Amino acid sequence: MRIVWLSASDITRLWGTPSGSVYRLASQRAWRRRSRDGRTCYHRPMSYGR
Repeated sequence: MRIVWLSASDITRLWGTPSGSVYRLASQRAWRRRSRDGRTCYHRPMSYGR
């Protein structure tokens, strides 16, 4: 299985979620987070749909 990391702007563009809500959404749904060079990316296990 290949892990795909998405930025907050990717999530906003794909799902129409406001960028300010991505951190809360990721926290509520227990997505993994990774920060690199001041940017945070998110990994949602299972499917990539909502």
